[in-house]
Amino acid sequence: MGVEIAGVGTQLLRPGLTTTVRVAGQVQTVMMGARIAQYGGAIAAIAGVMDGVQYVFAASRSANQGDIKASKGYTLAGLISLGAAYSGAVGALALNATLLGPIGIAIALGLTAYAIASLAQKNESSSLEMWARYSRWGVPSKHRLWITELDFDTSIGALNAAVLGMTAKLAINTNLDTNGDTLEELPVFAIRDGFSVPAANYLEYKIVLPGYVAQTSRYEWILRVHRPGQAHGQIIAAGKNNSPPAATPAPTSLKSLDYNPKTTTPNISLNPASKTLTVEGAIALHMFNSITAMDLEICFWPDKSDESGHAKISVKEDKLDYKSGDH
Repeated sequence: MGVEIAGVGTQLLRPGLTTTVRVAGQVQTVMMGARIAQYGGAIAAIAGVMDGVQYVFAASRSANQGDIKASKGYTLAGLISLGAAYSGAVGALALNATLLGPIGIAIALGLTAYAIASLAQKNESSSLEMWARYSRWGVPSKHRLWITELDFDTSIGALNAAVLGMTAKLAINTNLDTNGDTLEELPVFAIRDGFSVPAANYLEYKIVLPGYVAQTSRYEWILRVHRPGQAHGQIIAAGKNNSPPAATPAPTSLKSLDYNPKTTTPNISLNPASKTLTVEGAIALHMFNSITAMDLEICFWPDKSDESGHAKISVKEDKLDYKSGDH
């Protein structure tokens, strides 16, 4: 929302400030504040749509895992966010931008949606609560996942992850493309002109492993995406403790490249004081990509000499049926 506010503020404080733009091969003079606000409105429209979709995914996920109150909050946030996207689009097309006009409404709706979504997130069950719900004795019974002896190892791995405090997040977000991740190789990724700040879609993930000691611990993770016609999906990023961070090359069998392989290198950091390892990344996607689902799997051995003492998390996101949990 900062771009819209900066534009409107410039318009109010420096109403005479102008800039030149090239339209249909001709140079025209326009008001600087209005121009900035219009670009902010365009970014708000794109971000509003993506946020709205993510909130709808979260509503489906929380409903599937039994968090009905959180699901209702996410649904409301999604509707409000889509309203913010509409107002942002109107503001981007308006000749004059004001804080009391469509851009101001987009700012207010966007902040409201974020506040409601944050409250909904607090109403979600904790990892231990989710484990209890998925167990053989979970209530209600429709959420039980581990009910036979064949599910014992999976159940123990999920319980270990909950006790250790392991977390994993996976989402598609719209961010400013400040590094040129999408402009360099895939010029149709962003909406832009000579004066705008490009925005792009990113597949973002974050893994947190508490109690990690480099000499005695082990981990491995895989991020997979699914497209129509792919039976087993594509591993778009992966890593493990004894391999340095590296980009995952795109398979030669992929007919249409809808992401930037150079952005698949993860960022890994270790906090020596808390012994917490963080693995995160943001993969630049084509705005009209064909990805329909994603899943992130992590296995963690605090003591690598104890093969059975592992913790495991699996996070799945589907555009039609979003589901996430430790299983």
